[in-house]
Amino acid sequence: MRVLLFLFLLLTGCATFPKWYLNPPKDNNSFLYASAMGKSKKETINKALSFLASKLKIDISSNTQIEKSLSTTNSSSSFYKNFSQNIKTQIKNIVFYDYKIEKLKNMDNKFFVLIKINRIKNAQLLYKFVNKKIDSITIPKNLSPLQKLKLFPTIKRKLKKLSSQIETINLLDPNLDTSYLLKKIDKLLKKLNSDFSFKVKGFLKNYIEDLISQKYNLSPKGDITITSIAKLKTSKIMDYKIAKYSVILKISDSKIQKTYQLNCSAKSFDKNLSIELATKKCKEKIKKLLKSAL
Repeated sequence: MRVLLFLFLLLTGCATFPKWYLNPPKDNNSFLYASAMGKSKKETINKALSFLASKLKIDISSNTQIEKSLSTTNSSSSFYKNFSQNIKTQIKNIVFYDYKIEKLKNMDNKFFVLIKINRIKNAQLLYKFVNKKIDSITIPKNLSPLQKLKLFPTIKRKLKKLSSQIETINLLDPNLDTSYLLKKIDKLLKKLNSDFSFKVKGFLKNYIEDLISQKYNLSPKGDITITSIAKLKTSKIMDYKIAKYSVILKISDSKIQKTYQLNCSAKSFDKNLSIELATKKCKEKIKKLLKSAL
């Protein structure tokens, strides 16, 4: 691609591009390099960082955020004078630190940049960051099953993101042992206890059990109970037979109870068919409700 671009520029007589932009240094076990061109300095740096992320086979977000930080230490000041910056950029599930701007040039109203990342140092800093984030996740004691159930998805999403960043550490530095971080994540998951146990009673019991068993455990002594109570009313308007279910769905444990009310109605020329259609609508509503509630 670089060779084709270079030939195109020669043919069009616009080969006013830095050589280091067309031919950046090759990556190695210690460093990654990326060059980019843009209309502004910020845009150009963003492009280079995105290219670095793509080298690590990471999904890149279109909204790249750059945050510069400069400490008052002599070493950081020295880095700053040599175009080194502590740049932290969030690109979806990746965090980069400590980029060095090797080259930066403004030519013909365009910016060109060559960025270098220290793989080992970045992996170590990311390791510390992930470790700190894991330690910041706390699970309160004496939670009821429903409270745990509510908390679990939020913490699971956080841990999933941190696990992704651990994968990034491994990509940056395969020799850095991340087993300690993975053990801490596993410990949190076990503490939260995702093996929730349910028991089901009442209207559409078998159907609800089938839905629950796809994700959770069923037990005669389940920690969480789902109770469905339904009242059926039938009526007639002209030749139509109307069936209407009023359903109260309760999800409870020893401390908490959530109550939901559903109405399902249907009509047809046949009474049994209208009941069947109303039941089908109840199933659809219950499925949707349980998906959001659990």
